[in-house]
Amino acid sequence: MDHAQYRTDVKSTRGQHKPVIPFTHSECEKLLWATEIYPDSPPGRRTQVRAFVLLLRYSGLRIGDAVALRREKIVETKLFLRTAKTGTSIYMPLPEMVIDALRATKN
Repeated sequence: MDHAQYRTDVKSTRGQHKPVIPFTHSECEKLLWATEIYPDSPPGRRTQVRAFVLLLRYSGLRIGDAVALRREKIVETKLFLRTAKTGTSIYMPLPEMVIDALRATKN
């Protein structure tokens, strides 16, 4: 049996990834402004959203990692991380305004 007649062209299954472009300074300002008018229901939600946006902006964490971040990972003004690739521990300094925003949240 000649299997050549059943052969089809196989295309790569790898997706075409678009480069991630960081927010501009203006876009970051708009995001922070939006946290000022975010509904504060339940009480404290606006504070959480602002802290979340600041954490994402200054840490570079992915959304899922920021959501799962535990308070113990912040020591004084530094965020403790362990790199997945090499297993190296690092402390990333965060601006005081980020630390203050995180401290103002209850969880």
